[in-house]
Amino acid sequence: MVLDPNRRLQSLYVPVGDGVRLAVDVWLPVERVAAGEAVGAVVRTTRYYRAAEPARVGPEFDANWAEGELWNAAGFAFVVADVRGTGASFGVRTSELGEREIADFGELIDWVAAWPWSNGRVGVYGTSYEGQAAELVARLGNPHLVAVAALFSPNDPYRQLFYPGGAATARRFARWM
Repeated sequence: MVLDPNRRLQSLYVPVGDGVRLAVDVWLPVERVAAGEAVGAVVRTTRYYRAAEPARVGPEFDANWAEGELWNAAGFAFVVADVRGTGASFGVRTSELGEREIADFGELIDWVAAWPWSNGRVGVYGTSYEGQAAELVARLGNPHLVAVAALFSPNDPYRQLFYPGGAATARRFARWM
């Protein structure tokens, strides 16, 4: 598996410990990497599909273009991965935010930190499910993980998702589930 340090956006599969391959997009700040600078990385895992078929060919048509550009302009690599059993990743999800799913996230952090362009420092973040996953990966104690930003991460699904403010949202979530 090879990443071209001269290409901003690359898609590939990353194998995790049990042999499942995760679909991953890597956005590199090519100017810094080409200059030999080691960079930090920001990682987001999602069950909402990291990518969709773009209207045209080119990174600027990718669904994560704005995010990739934002992180790259700030000097970070940006990595987004489909959780096992979702999007283009292989495997099966056995539960929401299960142990294996979070272990995959930890292995992905190690994979990112091992690249020659990486300075070994990785941050994770996300909103909703992605934020919960970011919170849970923190408990792994991965030495490469230096920052966690969980945005709008529900810690009480009953009160925050199904009955916010005491108002039932059952119909909405019956369709969603």
